Amino acid sequence: MKQYVIGNPYTTETRLDDNDDVLILACDGLWDVCTDQEAVDLVRDEPDPARASELLLDHALTNDSMDNITTIVFRFPSLAKKAGYQESAESQIHRIRITLTSRNVKNLEKVCSDLVLRAKDKQLRVKGPVRMPTKRLSITTRKTPNGEGSKTWDRFEMKIHKRIVDLYSPSEIVKQITSIAIEPGVEVEVTIAND
Repeated sequence: MKQYVIGNPYTTETRLDDNDDVLILACDGLWDVCTDQEAVDLVRDEPDPARASELLLDHALTNDSMDNITTIVFRFPSLAKKAGYQESAESQIHRIRITLTSRNVKNLEKVCSDLVLRAKDKQLRVKGPVRMPTKRLSITTRKTPNGEGSKTWDRFEMKIHKRIVDLYSPSEIVKQITSIAIEPGVEVEVTIAND
């Protein structure tokens, strides 16, 4: 068996030019079931390199690759822009933070699960929902403000529940996801991070 295994890797050197916008590094678990051009075609329209790597991994697993599978995708935006490929601002991946608050925990959980379900249907990366500490507002007041009779008190408490969901997606897809029916009493705040 030793005669078939060599310690010297097979290497080539290729210079990148203005027409190159993606570089795929992968082990033979991918290349056993996929040609070079098929791999490029799979990831060409995916702007997020991490998501592009996942697409290649899924492709290899779907095609019953029996070898180890590692994939890394590099994007070269400067080379792509020189070649005339302009990525629109809407297609860039953003971290979108959705903050939901409500006094009704049942309605809040339903909206959270609907959001996460729709995001996963669109194959987006989702973090959350993160359950934040419940804010409690308490008021204690006398039943009879004139001081007549017994000293009886009323106590009122309002609980405000809060959940945070982070999505990683282009902004136009978030518009589709957040167009769900919001349960009564649930407030939604959407912020787009620039990181």
